[in-house]
Amino acid sequence: MTSAIRHQPNFQGALHRVDNREYSTYFYDKTATFAAEVIKNASTFIERIKDKFSPNHYCHNLSNKVTWKNDSQGLYLLVHGVNGHPCTWSEYFPAINRIHKNVDIIAPYVPSRGNCALKGATSPILKLVNDYTQKNPGKPICLIGASNGSRIVASIETQIGTDVSVKVAAIAGPFFGSKKMDFAKSTMAASFLFTEAFVEELSYNSEFGKKLVKDMSREESPRNRYDFYVTKDDATVTPWQSGIPCLDKDETITVYTGVGHSGIVTAAKSDIVTRCTAWMKSH
Repeated sequence: MTSAIRHQPNFQGALHRVDNREYSTYFYDKTATFAAEVIKNASTFIERIKDKFSPNHYCHNLSNKVTWKNDSQGLYLLVHGVNGHPCTWSEYFPAINRIHKNVDIIAPYVPSRGNCALKGATSPILKLVNDYTQKNPGKPICLIGASNGSRIVASIETQIGTDVSVKVAAIAGPFFGSKKMDFAKSTMAASFLFTEAFVEELSYNSEFGKKLVKDMSREESPRNRYDFYVTKDDATVTPWQSGIPCLDKDETITVYTGVGHSGIVTAAKSDIVTRCTAWMKSH
């Protein structure tokens, strides 16, 4: 079954923990994970088709200018993963809007669909965020990212001034890369699927990943900016612990089972929306 356990800041056990689920629970979770992945991917496919014929106003083409709300009380920025689509967040838009009114909610189409160097994917989105902060000084910003989108929002956070109130929710982020990428490199499949820059950055334990995490944990960074969400049944970010870097900044970690790399976006929705809207309203 799908389950989640939240750990206190500085939780270290997960970093080296062996999966100790009973075999019956393990296989049940794997079956549930497969079903959840099929459902999530099917729903995302349908949303992509709908977006072609009736564009979702939350989904933003970065080549277009944004008109922020006059009375905006904050910005929610949601970033999809590599080769993904803003409709990944279709369930989040109404959920946030029901709880938090008079805010800007936007999910950009990531440049090159994220299949590029992190800087290339991040820079245009960072400009969007900077435009918001300049026109809405003092307003809080919530950055929510899934998969490679987690790296993007983390990179944005490291480049936002400490005077801006920021919360980051990172879902299944490959901060230390993935051994699955290493396997793809060994079979030459990676070169057919991804750009060279993306492959190098997502190689497991790459120097680029270490540099990003170091920037995330920089001394001058405010505490309690990061919430990490991972699943033990992630077959894309391997090992799953790659998604929970230790920043020693009062970050929170929530570990799921019974959902996979795509399904965790849906599974974590209620928790993320509740925590992020509560944080935004308090700032």
